[in-house]
Amino acid sequence: MKLKYKFNPYTFARVSAMKSLLLQKQDYDKIMKMSLSEITKFLQENVYGEEINLLSTKYSGLKLLENSLNKHMARISAKLRLISDPSIRYLMDQYLKRYDFLNVKTLLRAKALGIREEGLNEILLLLGSLNEDKLKKSYRKDAREILKVLALDVSQFKTALEKYEKDKELLEIESLLDYHYYLDSVAFAQNIPKQGRLF
Repeated sequence: MKLKYKFNPYTFARVSAMKSLLLQKQDYDKIMKMSLSEITKFLQENVYGEEINLLSTKYSGLKLLENSLNKHMARISAKLRLISDPSIRYLMDQYLKRYDFLNVKTLLRAKALGIREEGLNEILLLLGSLNEDKLKKSYRKDAREILKVLALDVSQFKTALEKYEKDKELLEIESLLDYHYYLDSVAFAQNIPKQGRLF
């Protein structure tokens, strides 16, 4: 399906307003001179306050910061999808699909390390199209089932899966996952006129 993109004043205005909330270069310069607790306080006073306040009873230190930033990114991505027209949503979904691939890699690493299912809450980045329930259901099964959530031809992973099951070696599977995301993105970009080159 060929996608056509035209200027959408509503989305442009909303995104411009959201863009003004991003940290500026001078903010990063300030952050580099701060301690962890000062960084947390600084971010809490900016747009990350909602997430930091919500998670501060459960986490502290670096875990609080990381989980807050991830939760904020998930919230902003959902908001951007909501205010965008369908063609922009397709573009966002394709971009966010990288997190589906990342979550599959995370599940495979977690399985190799023997992490219990409850521990997945802290390491999954729920930004793509795969929801937590689907990812956790696949985690209860084997590596093949985890790969199947991406709707990939698992037969192409035969050698890599054998290596993973024998030695818990992930390099080959991860390289193949990156390769498949790349191919998928190139195929997607070919359906967009001139903006496809940027993508």
